[in-house]
Amino acid sequence: MFDETDATSNESRRQRDGLPAASASPSEDPSKTLRQARKPWMRGLSALRHWWRPWKDRLFSADLAAVHFIARSARTAAGRQSAIIVSKLGDGWLYPLLGLFVFEFLGDQERRVILLAGVNVGLLHCLYPRIKRFVGRPRPFNSDPTLSPPFKAIDEFSFPSGHAMTLSGALVPIVLACPGFSLSAAALMLTMAWARIATTHHYPSDIFGGILLSLALAYPLSAWALAE
Repeated sequence: MFDETDATSNESRRQRDGLPAASASPSEDPSKTLRQARKPWMRGLSALRHWWRPWKDRLFSADLAAVHFIARSARTAAGRQSAIIVSKLGDGWLYPLLGLFVFEFLGDQERRVILLAGVNVGLLHCLYPRIKRFVGRPRPFNSDPTLSPPFKAIDEFSFPSGHAMTLSGALVPIVLACPGFSLSAAALMLTMAWARIATTHHYPSDIFGGILLSLALAYPLSAWALAE
């Protein structure tokens, strides 16, 4: 049983010996002290969440409105079929066509560019499924039942767009080696972005996020390798 007299005596001895006073009584819970130390951070995090919540809702509403708007272009038979074909090309069929372009126009750099494009696509293809599972953002047609996809998605999550990540990763070394291809590359990316949103598989922010993540990896790697 704890004796208050002993505690007073111990404190007197600590003062006599020049030692700091005890910070807590034996009955004080150390976890309570830790929680109190964390309170300023927790308050700051709570304030940040409170500030972000209305902006998050507004951005999501704008994202979803953009999907509805762009999806209208795929309501006709021609638009629907075009969106499906472009999306399917992004599953892998597009890359041999890009390889033919490289062999035709890039001359001595063709092997290095194709190797870099392949490395970028491979790395990004391994990376984006993990990011999707971590973020866990549902696809537009799962968030809004009024949206109807023309074909089944390969997975249930939307952020980031794997098509945007891998295509931009393949295009980066081609554009660095052949800057004259920049406009064509931009048109190709816009077409893929339109197809992925028109099929209601992605939000515009999924596309932008995929491109930015891809550039963060593919650009420095490609610029370094092509400068060697």
